[in-house]
Amino acid sequence: MRKLFNIDQEEKNRILEMHENATKRHYLNEYSGVAFGDEQNGLKIEKVETKEQSLGTVAQSTDVVEKPKVDPAVLSTIQTTFPTPMKDDAGKMSFERGENPGKYDTLVKYLANTNYGRSIGVMDISNTTDMATVTKGSKANDMGMKALYDGMISIVKNGYANSLKDLTKYGNQGENIRIISVNYLDKLGIKYS
Repeated sequence: MRKLFNIDQEEKNRILEMHENATKRHYLNEYSGVAFGDEQNGLKIEKVETKEQSLGTVAQSTDVVEKPKVDPAVLSTIQTTFPTPMKDDAGKMSFERGENPGKYDTLVKYLANTNYGRSIGVMDISNTTDMATVTKGSKANDMGMKALYDGMISIVKNGYANSLKDLTKYGNQGENIRIISVNYLDKLGIKYS
């Protein structure tokens, strides 16, 4: 059975850069002139080495294209629609219902009515007392909110056409996340290219 590997754009760029750097470091041998006489095999061989250029010099001589930045006003508008993120036990951002139940429940209601939300198990936990269900729902809701946030930021930063490049970590769900993100941006009245 053939195994397929998905390589994101960042990894492709890293591999290409490694190849280019290795090529630059390769010493060239140039042969000039043919002679007959004391030289071995009748050839006069002259070896020419090129100097390796330091990485600092290369970086200074090229124009670095910065990633487009998100307008702070747009970012603020997006952030105000989400509950205040908490840090989970591993120190990662997580969205919990605790501090902002209204914002949390609004996002859950939106996500639960999308194909993506249903596929990951987003659910309304506002009236649930079973702790196992609350825990399971909280994880799915957090995952959905993170995906929605990432999708919205990617769209306003890169434009709709290029937004999938920042959503590769979601695999084949990237397109679904882009769709729900566009719909939510439209709902908020946020313009994007």
